[in-house]
Amino acid sequence: IDHKFEIGQTYKLKGKPIYLNDLFEAFSVEKLNKDFFKTYKEFYEKFWKYLAADKQYNKLLSDKRYKDDEVKREKPIRDFAKKLLGRIVFLQFLQKKGWMGVPAKNTEWKGGDIKFLQSLFAVSKNKTVFHSKELRTLFFETLNEKRKNNIAPALLGKDIKIPYLNGGLFEKDLSFSNDIDFPEDYFANLLDFFEQYNFTIDENDPYDSEVGIDPEMLGHIFENLLEENREKGAFYTPKEIVHYMCQESLIEYLHTQLPNYNKTDFEQLVRNNQVSGAFAEYKIANEINNKLKAVKICDPAIGSGAFPMGLLKEIFECRRLLYGYLKTNDKFDPAQVKKDIIQQNIYGVDLENGAVEIARLRFWLALVVDETEPQPLPNLDYKIMQGNSLLERFGTVDLQNLINADDEVMVEEKKQLTLGDDFEAPIRQLTVFTKANKEELFTLIKKYFDPDEWEKQTGEVVDKAVVKRQINDFVEGKIHAFILKCQRDLSKDIKAVEKKWKDAGITDHSKLNQKSKEYKQYLDWKKQLDELDAVEEKLVALQKSDDKPYFLWHLWFKDVFDKGGFDIIIGNPPYIQLQKMTDEATLLQEASYETFTRTGDIYCLFYEQGNKLLKPKGNLCYITSNTWMRTKFGELLR
Repeated sequence: IDHKFEIGQTYKLKGKPIYLNDLFEAFSVEKLNKDFFKTYKEFYEKFWKYLAADKQYNKLLSDKRYKDDEVKREKPIRDFAKKLLGRIVFLQFLQKKGWMGVPAKNTEWKGGDIKFLQSLFAVSKNKTVFHSKELRTLFFETLNEKRKNNIAPALLGKDIKIPYLNGGLFEKDLSFSNDIDFPEDYFANLLDFFEQYNFTIDENDPYDSEVGIDPEMLGHIFENLLEENREKGAFYTPKEIVHYMCQESLIEYLHTQLPNYNKTDFEQLVRNNQVSGAFAEYKIANEINNKLKAVKICDPAIGSGAFPMGLLKEIFECRRLLYGYLKTNDKFDPAQVKKDIIQQNIYGVDLENGAVEIARLRFWLALVVDETEPQPLPNLDYKIMQGNSLLERFGTVDLQNLINADDEVMVEEKKQLTLGDDFEAPIRQLTVFTKANKEELFTLIKKYFDPDEWEKQTGEVVDKAVVKRQINDFVEGKIHAFILKCQRDLSKDIKAVEKKWKDAGITDHSKLNQKSKEYKQYLDWKKQLDELDAVEEKLVALQKSDDKPYFLWHLWFKDVFDKGGFDIIIGNPPYIQLQKMTDEATLLQEASYETFTRTGDIYCLFYEQGNKLLKPKGNLCYITSNTWMRTKFGELLR
């Protein structure tokens, strides 16, 4: 329309009056968000319901542990559909960079097909098996596999390059070994839908919104797909609030660590992105930069990763600004700096596995944005993890002490004799954790995070699947040894009490004071000992599951607790009344939280846990309800 629009004027289009505000509304980011999310959710439901309705796919993907609970049984089907759509969304960003289908003769990563997936679907000879043929080849045998000169398999195009990405998003799953397919129009309509939108790779700050789909917006979209979000107490946090909390917590951290400097100078650095005259001196800039490199940050209810993503941006900006004052010849590599921040500074946990997948996706996109050419992405399996942040125990076993068990404790385990065995059966000795064990585990985790960097540094070629299996087997073995140690220790305590009573001439336990603290403790030890075999069996099975009802804080994040804990705990913890949680509330009560009360709210426990996870003088920054300030249940927290 070749016309200058003016406020207050009315214009007509095909006889219908329109106003300037109508144009703002039509092109507003908020409206785009709603429209995109509404349609995206419709596609998600269409895909997972198709799988659930097909007996073959339902049997393959469903959780067989929940025969009588349809919602829980079908959760893996919904998770599969989320991940499939997430993979396709990620590739929309990648093709926008021009990295998909680059002509093989090109020496640079330029000239790719910005509609690569749409083009691939268009030339597919049998579109009803597009997922089990073209997409399976693309996901698992291309993006997840190293290839000579990055040449793509012929099925995906003639003489083209597609990058090797690593990272975990395209790890082989059930759809690699089983044909899973959808009607032709499912992908046709989905890819047409995505083609209507502009995928921008930059996460906008709250004051700069571009009309397009960016990773921050994806966080909102995916967060709305999480299971029973409101029922689980999770809420979307507006990015203005995230921005404010990330900046404030980083300012407080820097001022706490370096109290001799002026707080206003830290505020100028973080809020205004300016290096004050006081910080321009080399030694001071270097000191601040080192504190930024050392900070340990965790969101114990990470959701889609908004807060750690916010702090990634804030730390990155501060390090970028300080770089010019460091007197170094090292090049400032934005992607490498972000990778270092993710590896050294950021941690996250969430009960919902779908949330963990989304958070990882956003971190991968944050790395992709700064690359001029594709690089293998880090594996985030042991950085952003699934688990119950509030429970470092399972059944009667307190797993917090797993990593802290006495270094050289040996546990004897007699092999059960069967017919044909020698009478003198060997005794197997197991260690819980030695110093060498701890180093071995964290070497494996470091290897897994960035196998390509490990290969560059050491020359050792890393097989991710093998290393992941080694890590899981290692932890499973240590849990087994720890439970054997618990059994031995409990038996020792029980026998000591029984001997004491026997020496006192008491052989009939019914004559003891049944209400005494000692007798109650004795019964509790007996109960724990009886339950340990069943607990171990469940724990071992859970090592292979993506859904763990506990989290091994002191094991997985040992490097943090070796230095006293986290510097910053940040997030928007869930709000759920404990009296509505029944069985889960009982488990939390048994975990001995000081702020626990049946009439209380779970966010109080997140405050207590956050405080425990912090190092002395650490900073906790949560969004909270104010009910704890005035209610009876809040008295313990107050």
